Amino acid sequence: MNQNDRFLLYMQTKSCQQPEVPADAPTLQSWPTFHETLARLLAQPMDTFDRQIALGRGQEHFIAEAHIIDMLNGERLATLTRFNSDRPVYGNTLAFLEIAAEVPHRFFHDFKFVTKAGGGTPLLVPLLALDEQGKFLYPTPEFDHLVGLTLNKYLDHPRVANPSEWLLTLVGERITNNEQAQGQTSTVLSHYYPTEVEALSAGTKLSGTAFDMTAARKAGDHYFFESASVLQLPSEKLIAAIHLIPLPQEGDDWTAQDAGRILFYQGESNQTLEALGVPSENIHLSIPDTTIIKLDYWNTARPPVLKPTRLYEDMLEYQAGQSQASAPTSQYVTFLHADPCVFDTATERVVKFGPSNEIFYHTQDLPSAFSQLPFSNLGAFDFNLVDGDAKGHYIKNSGIFSEKGEVLLQLQLREDTSPHPQGVYMCYAEKLFEDPSMSSLGLAPLLATHSYPIDHEPGFRMLPVATRLRQDLVPTALCKRMDISVMLHQAFLLQDARPHLTLPVHQLIKAEHPFILSVGWQPLENPMQQANLFQFQRGFSLLEPALCGLIEIRDRLYGNRGKDNDVAPVFIKSAAVIRAATGEKLVEKSFDSAQGEVTTWCTKENLSSREQLIIDHLFKPPAQKEGIPITQRERRIMPPQAKGQQNKH
Repeated sequence: MNQNDRFLLYMQTKSCQQPEVPADAPTLQSWPTFHETLARLLAQPMDTFDRQIALGRGQEHFIAEAHIIDMLNGERLATLTRFNSDRPVYGNTLAFLEIAAEVPHRFFHDFKFVTKAGGGTPLLVPLLALDEQGKFLYPTPEFDHLVGLTLNKYLDHPRVANPSEWLLTLVGERITNNEQAQGQTSTVLSHYYPTEVEALSAGTKLSGTAFDMTAARKAGDHYFFESASVLQLPSEKLIAAIHLIPLPQEGDDWTAQDAGRILFYQGESNQTLEALGVPSENIHLSIPDTTIIKLDYWNTARPPVLKPTRLYEDMLEYQAGQSQASAPTSQYVTFLHADPCVFDTATERVVKFGPSNEIFYHTQDLPSAFSQLPFSNLGAFDFNLVDGDAKGHYIKNSGIFSEKGEVLLQLQLREDTSPHPQGVYMCYAEKLFEDPSMSSLGLAPLLATHSYPIDHEPGFRMLPVATRLRQDLVPTALCKRMDISVMLHQAFLLQDARPHLTLPVHQLIKAEHPFILSVGWQPLENPMQQANLFQFQRGFSLLEPALCGLIEIRDRLYGNRGKDNDVAPVFIKSAAVIRAATGEKLVEKSFDSAQGEVTTWCTKENLSSREQLIIDHLFKPPAQKEGIPITQRERRIMPPQAKGQQNKH
């Protein structure tokens, strides 16, 4: 843990086969925010939330107990709860999260919680439900909503949802053989990349013919592009653009020397252009803040034809050599082809409107590629279900292929699936979920049970992810589980790889804090050694608030006194107020097991007169202040090593 961690996740697992056998030591982990701690709990394998389901799914252990604890005061903020005896009341929901009453106000202002059955102050969130066959658990809508809120609270979620940091946009037309259709095939291609070099390289590798309609049609190209641009995300700052400048006509203010296909680069680093093979002597600001690189020129033929410049040929040769020398940063591509739609009031129908969108996410790992699939919008695969009022999109197709072009997954609407239900199906390569980056989710055997092989495509299977219910398309339970499991997995992978995506948190200790309240926590079962305590620390500018923080910690949290339903399954070994500059303890509280009481020790050394007055005021025994006997509970003692050097209160 780091010194800024405040919230503790306590998890106790037991054997599925022998739950009565004493459990291993509990797992304790800590994070700075309640939201991240909750996200880590929700990301546990879903089947492990119930012993019977875990047993049926071949799991060795299940989560017998789980809590989120505020290490500031020992409060249990969230607890994993099951109500097996109340199953009829809650339908097929098996696992719940019991939330302390103050949690919605402190952490979630826009989430509707339900009250516990029979009244009572704890609030319940239905987490996981049992599928119709009783084989596996899947997330409830509340689980899904809670995950979205949680990730948004501690991560830069839009950048996690789309981890790409660079966008190559190509605006043009899809070329058809139908001359009449040319004006109706306008297209925007959006390629998302993890690095600037990849985005620029992809743009510059497009041939000059792709920017000339006549040449593109003659060459049999599928697209003609009017422009290409590279944007930095999420600011959408323009970094580079590629434009074709035609030969000048009478009245134009440029020359034939200016004409051709030009790269305008406005980035801040010359290293990017050098990585594309542009020699440093060719990198200079032709106009303010912009480097101009000529890629193609018009020759003198009739009609004129674009020809690559010597510099551009050298760039392509350099990039080809680099591609052979090292593997590409991106390994997978997620694609989505969709048409924007609006509601036409004249015909009272939803119609396609605007250019077609073809989106490609170039990613470095399978979880990131998988998380870009449109599982949250499967109804859009049916044109009749597109919401034109909301300016929705009709999704024609979507899937994943490798950078080498190998198709790994496809999503498509299928109406000819007899004897299987109609709906949206995921056709996937079996090896996809056996990849090390995906295998930890345990989805492969679950998907194999609920999918079926494709006769003419060995190694591929089909899985229904949304089925017809009357006129609607309803996501399957397995689809919900698969989508949210991969989303959480991918969020944590990105957080580890890009720590800057974590939102700033309040710093509990600052350099200017002269006093620190330090609280050492241990689990009730299998207590750890002193060196392995979970040490929660909080800085203070003044001594008195630090001491008050120590006083506010409930005495019953000190010492291992066995499990108590009202107390968290952890205890405080000791708590102290420390001088930050020297590390010396000014006041320390701990549980004296021999005496069976909480004791308080106060130093008498190196104190200013004001500090001595504050400590005396807050910790002087009642007998000295009011003339009443000192109870065992209020007795103040010194630690053994301090006897003879300090005075008792």
